[in-house]
Amino acid sequence: MLATVKKISTTAVAMLEERQEAQEVMDNFRQREREAVESLQKTKKLREHWEAKIREADRIRREAIGPRKITFATPSNLQPLTTPKENMQKDAEILNQKNEEIDIKYLRTLVASATSIPTSGAAAGEGSSESGSEMAKFDPWPVFFKREWGRNWPFLAGFAVTGILITKLTAGFTEEDLKNSKFVQEHKR
Repeated sequence: MLATVKKISTTAVAMLEERQEAQEVMDNFRQREREAVESLQKTKKLREHWEAKIREADRIRREAIGPRKITFATPSNLQPLTTPKENMQKDAEILNQKNEEIDIKYLRTLVASATSIPTSGAAAGEGSSESGSEMAKFDPWPVFFKREWGRNWPFLAGFAVTGILITKLTAGFTEEDLKNSKFVQEHKR
């Protein structure tokens, strides 16, 4: 009988331990389930938030400058205006027009002359008589770019300006439109 009681007590202890382990597993499971529900709620809120931001960005993109045809080959006899401020205003006017085509060379000329700073000789009025009649030589980029970019600063600065202009000019196109464009198809290798 003593052996039977010992067997029953060890079985009861084992069952109690199993029940406690099962309780811990269930508590852990319920806690993870609550965390999952909270995460889903946060995810829904974040999704709504970012969808609203995307809708706003799409609205802004649609209201921005529409897609245009960029003319690269047209010879531009148009000269930049006299002051950098006028050149920037002219740039803004060209980009805000609803024309289908834009003369990219003229636009680049305006940007280059609007961002240029006269050299010390030209500013002081020194130099030949030719420099008085022609536009003075300008250094379009601050010393910072020369110091940071080294010898390649004109090349990199040109890429930066071109990138900004192309971004503005292609604002209305989707990525799929740009991939399927006639220009890309012709120049694909």
